[in-house]
Amino acid sequence: MVKRVTVAVCTFNRSRHLRACVDALAAQTFAVDGFDILIVDNASTDDTSEVAAELAARHANVLYVFAPKQGAGPARNEAMRQTKTPLLAYMDDDQIARPDWLANLVAPFDAVPDLAIAGGEVLPVWETPRPDWLDDSFLKFYSVDLGWSKVARPLADGEWLLEGNICFDVEALRRAGGFDERFGPRGTAFVYGEGFVIEVIRRAGGIAWYVPGAIADHLVHADRMTPDWYAQRVFWQGVTDSVVDDERFRRFGVHTARNEPLRRMLGLDGPRSALDGADFFFQGVGATLIGTLCPVLPLSPNDWRQLAALPTTDRNSLILNVGRYYNLGYLLNRQGIIRF
Repeated sequence: MVKRVTVAVCTFNRSRHLRACVDALAAQTFAVDGFDILIVDNASTDDTSEVAAELAARHANVLYVFAPKQGAGPARNEAMRQTKTPLLAYMDDDQIARPDWLANLVAPFDAVPDLAIAGGEVLPVWETPRPDWLDDSFLKFYSVDLGWSKVARPLADGEWLLEGNICFDVEALRRAGGFDERFGPRGTAFVYGEGFVIEVIRRAGGIAWYVPGAIADHLVHADRMTPDWYAQRVFWQGVTDSVVDDERFRRFGVHTARNEPLRRMLGLDGPRSALDGADFFFQGVGATLIGTLCPVLPLSPNDWRQLAALPTTDRNSLILNVGRYYNLGYLLNRQGIIRF
């Protein structure tokens, strides 16, 4: 049987999760001789290589490659270079694919001529009991629970797909130049934006579908269930969106309104949101603060948060200040103070 798809698992120092992830992929209802599982070891320093060797010995369709350049972008591109199948899917290493995940994810490529991208749904699994403050309105920044539709359909304007549960036509991905290697987590750095390649493909005419039946269960780690982590996540989204905005303008001559990505994620409407108040804040106090602090660089995101006096001790303070953190990250990158 000719293999149809490669499933890439890009991993960094998560051997403790890798076995469960790959075992779930090996147990798919999709014909085992119709796909490969490619473990991309992104310069791990734990026992990832040993665990990968064990998995390859246990499952005939498991392959392994070492990607020395740190970062999700380089690791994903290494998978793109290595794959020999017409389709390439990505599964995060701390996710568990449901048994029919791959069959459901690949099915639209049979039904839709020239389909370039299909993305599935990701549902949260809480490592420890979910705290009371973390209600559903906060979930989008955890890359879970898209909920765009109950049936598979084309992606609509204002919707996005999750890079940890997605499948590409390999040639469409290669024509787009693969993943921008500035974007995506690097080790312990909170950098995002890998999904920009999806926009590049779509602007070139590629069709993208959301496939809710292609479900992966994502482990939400205990250290990410705090208001402080959430504020840091939003801050780095602001930094990321500033860089993506520049790249979008360079490639396509258009800018996204600065707060549009955050508005979409938080479901905010109208002119009287915390985001607009944050704009006013940073036009005045923020600009002075940044000019005053430039001589003492570099500072970490936590330092900036303390100096800006934006508390995140509970749900109410987080809601009040979330737009300010986003705008702070955006502005610091725009001013050349934080770069990646």
